[in-house]
Amino acid sequence: MSEKAVLEPIRRSLYSSSPAGLLYHYTGYQALLGIAKSAQLWGSDIHYFNDSSELRHAVRVFGLALTTVTAGSNYPTDLVEQLRAWIDMRLADGHGLFVVCFTEAGNLLSQWRGYTPHGNGISLGFDPGHLADCAAVQGFQIGRCVYSRDQQHAIGCKVVEGFLNFAHAAGPKGECEAHPSQSYYASFYSLELDLLSIAALLKNPAFEEEQEWRAVSAVQSNYVEHAAQYRVGRNMLIPYKPFSIRKSPDKSMRIEHVFLGPTPENNLAMSSLSKFLACHGMNPKKGVTASQLPYRTT
Repeated sequence: MSEKAVLEPIRRSLYSSSPAGLLYHYTGYQALLGIAKSAQLWGSDIHYFNDSSELRHAVRVFGLALTTVTAGSNYPTDLVEQLRAWIDMRLADGHGLFVVCFTEAGNLLSQWRGYTPHGNGISLGFDPGHLADCAAVQGFQIGRCVYSRDQQHAIGCKVVEGFLNFAHAAGPKGECEAHPSQSYYASFYSLELDLLSIAALLKNPAFEEEQEWRAVSAVQSNYVEHAAQYRVGRNMLIPYKPFSIRKSPDKSMRIEHVFLGPTPENNLAMSSLSKFLACHGMNPKKGVTASQLPYRTT
């Protein structure tokens, strides 16, 4: 069995859904200035997301699945334990995977609080077909996050079973090729790219309200040959990849709708935002809508 045949059907199924409505991206005014100039959003490396538990959740999903799949099985013990250790290591700090976040919910209080500066937020609504076209020419793919524990467990079981069967069929490497504690690692590494793409969509059920969709890059295995850009984070430099929201340089940005977030100066903020969008050719077809959610001073 080829490497691509092991996890590719699972990955392809996860990225086959299409949103029914607009997809929104939450941001602030400072970022909007850059978006207007560059026609780009930023896709951060998922290992550096603000929520440090992003991929740790996927590690737990695969760990539980591994326990389920191997209960009463005849898989070699060293194969099972090596896979458990390898998944923990590679998802914690492996190859680069860059993600741009969108949501079906363009006016959600938890999103305003979590992803925009206080009193300084907007959400940009995009046609999902347009985003899919933009993603395709940049090596990204768009998928819906999976929140259901049962669905995650079922996916996890299929993934670890694929790993185990593939590595078992290939057999362990001899001591002259690999340390005995890593004798199956070569088989695991050959499946890593699809594993990361799958893991990127497994999100903690506590965040289900966010209804998140993600534009996920191809996996970057070499930071030198495929150099990322960097921005300043709170405690470190954050690798990111630009995600163009134009299908080609000669095309204009297509923004369908904009929500103005909760703000103490609603009328003035609405006026200046509308003028700014018009001046930069970002006229949303469905206009600009004020959130109407209560603004809190703290």
